[in-house]
Amino acid sequence: LGARRLICWYGTFSPSRGSPARVFGCLWPGPGIDAAASSHDRGQTAHQELGARTPSTPAAHERCRSFDAVDAARGPRGHCPQTPSRQRRHETMPRLPDWLSFKDLQRLKCEFIGTFFLCFAYSCKTHMEWSIAPLAVGATYAGVVYAGGPVSGAHYNPATTVALLVRGNIISAKNATLYMVTQALAAICAAIVAGGVFAFSNNAYPTPADDIDDWNAFATEMLFTFMLAFVILHVSTRDEVAGNGYFGLAIGLAYTAALIATGDLSGCALNPAIGLLAFINGDWNGAKQAYIYIFGPPIGAAIAGVVFRLTTLVDAAEETGQSAQIVSQGTYVTFLVEAVGTFFVCLVYAFTSPGIHLSPLAVGCAYAAMTYAGGPVSGGCFNPVVALAVAFRNFGTDLAPIFKPSTLLLYIAAQVAGALAAGGTAAAILVGDHKVGHPSVGSGSDMGSAFLGEMVGTCLVVLVVLGTATVESTRDNMYFALAIGFAILGAGAAVGGASGGCFNPAVGLLVFVSDSNLADAWIYWVAPPIGALFGLMAFRFVYYDDVAAEELGGVSKPDSSVGEGYAALA
Repeated sequence: LGARRLICWYGTFSPSRGSPARVFGCLWPGPGIDAAASSHDRGQTAHQELGARTPSTPAAHERCRSFDAVDAARGPRGHCPQTPSRQRRHETMPRLPDWLSFKDLQRLKCEFIGTFFLCFAYSCKTHMEWSIAPLAVGATYAGVVYAGGPVSGAHYNPATTVALLVRGNIISAKNATLYMVTQALAAICAAIVAGGVFAFSNNAYPTPADDIDDWNAFATEMLFTFMLAFVILHVSTRDEVAGNGYFGLAIGLAYTAALIATGDLSGCALNPAIGLLAFINGDWNGAKQAYIYIFGPPIGAAIAGVVFRLTTLVDAAEETGQSAQIVSQGTYVTFLVEAVGTFFVCLVYAFTSPGIHLSPLAVGCAYAAMTYAGGPVSGGCFNPVVALAVAFRNFGTDLAPIFKPSTLLLYIAAQVAGALAAGGTAAAILVGDHKVGHPSVGSGSDMGSAFLGEMVGTCLVVLVVLGTATVESTRDNMYFALAIGFAILGAGAAVGGASGGCFNPAVGLLVFVSDSNLADAWIYWVAPPIGALFGLMAFRFVYYDDVAAEELGGVSKPDSSVGEGYAALA
């Protein structure tokens, strides 16, 4: 009945006339349903197409004969006349306004449903075990992004809509406004439904910690929304990664990392729609602080949109034929992406360690998400020893080096700058009982144990990076960043209690903004390079055939999306 009414809405057929077979005959006429066919033939055709739903009886044949008078006036096949009764019915059917198409309506429905489930999961997180809540909300986000991405773009967040609007060529101002209104309505409905499930008892809404100033919470929301929007823009809107299968995973990982890092600090909404939950689930104080989550995330997302436009200047230069600008702009973009990626990897570490046992998971998720985002641009190193390992990957062979020495030095400079900026930012935001996290020797370990742990962990990370991102046998894979994030998670969980799970000299620089002494800081600048050397040796041992095959080809073949970033610098 709904389908038939929809067909009437388009003004093609009146449901009071005949069987559904005639409806489809009117829409898509074919050899079996012809205006000139006999009444008996039409009855048989209807019966064959509908089976038991249209019995071959004299009454059915009589219904078909009633079309003969209409057939004479129908004219061309597929055209139905406007009879007075049909005209009246057509005039009473609901119509969409001129500014809203059916495609737009479909997108808005998708946005409503996706935002509803995201906000519902967030509302319920206080009823989950603390350690599983960030994973549950992040997984929900990834799931609905995969489900709705092909339909609406899967924004589910007014801040995301702002980022895409600033980026340009994705969404119009009119549709962006409709998206944001729809997302707000979905959030309110989600809060009401979650209240019905738990009798409006202690449902979650974002609120800053008691010892965190509102403006520090505002800055936190702005910064981590920048990270989320940066990932969304790079994995969902860059032409060179169109059709990838990891966009939802990268977005979910970024949100999970932010939830772990800032959930106890600012509440980690990163979404003005989630900020509206305070008006349903919260009290008056929560409603007064809702401005943090309504205005902070869109500002961070807008900045991410501007930065994205800056990081795609080289694409614009190529499209307009400005080849003279490509080299300089490409170099600038590469180091900007490396600095931004390293900044957020170090910022997540600073916000989660020490004291949070999910710190390895947060850092691994952040590293994977940023690698998915930055891999096609810069290679996604975000770690000086990874850059060293990639630079020396072809050492001792006939293959051309992936990095020139000057490029390597600039990579390391960008990573150091990103790490120091992250340390300063964390020191400015984390006050009171919240301390800047930094790697340190565990209470039950000594320097030797920490040194060995850092070597082993770095060896694993480097082996996984080289094995998933730079060889022919892993060409065009979509798991490269996930594998790297898992390696960091596994190594950090394994030796973090002894060494802090750093594996990155850039992260080791966080000790300069902490209140700890520098007696053991050297471990995090010496052990990782040695571990990277062992990782490179392990790679050459395991992938001997692949390297030899590349030598026979005479050229280096950095592969996968990460390899494309490396190849651009060769």
